[in-house]
Amino acid sequence: MKYLFGILLLIPFLNANIFNRHRYPIVKIKGTLTCHGEPIKGEIIMIDKNSPLTNHLLTVFNTKADGKFVLAGRQNDESLDVELIIEHKCHKMRIRGGDRLLGYSEISIYIDDLIGSDYDLQFDIELSKKKSFVSNPVIPIRRAWLMGKRFFTDWFKF
Repeated sequence: MKYLFGILLLIPFLNANIFNRHRYPIVKIKGTLTCHGEPIKGEIIMIDKNSPLTNHLLTVFNTKADGKFVLAGRQNDESLDVELIIEHKCHKMRIRGGDRLLGYSEISIYIDDLIGSDYDLQFDIELSKKKSFVSNPVIPIRRAWLMGKRFFTDWFKF
């Protein structure tokens, strides 16, 4: 009986995530990355965008030559504002030797589209029509921040 009483005393101090672990749906986005209609390799970082310091990494995926991707992640708060950050070479930025620089594009996914697809969205991306920025050093720093933060928050959950 005293053990039961001790357990009951601990319940209010437990992390709420234990009880709400499956409260939010898993967000799935699948499709193909293309550049001028042709499949292209790229790295896709899917985040739940809140503010620069509180963004939450949902997943990272490297596409193969066929450009196909399947992303899945679970949000960690009430608001869901999904953004895809795609590193690619589908742009006109070049270095002196003529090789293309690694660039990135940011694509917002609208919550209405996610809800309408029951959080399982088919979304093909044509990169030649997206604005591109030089990747280095922005994306490596951002990726390190998001992955470090994700590791830290996952490690210290009860």
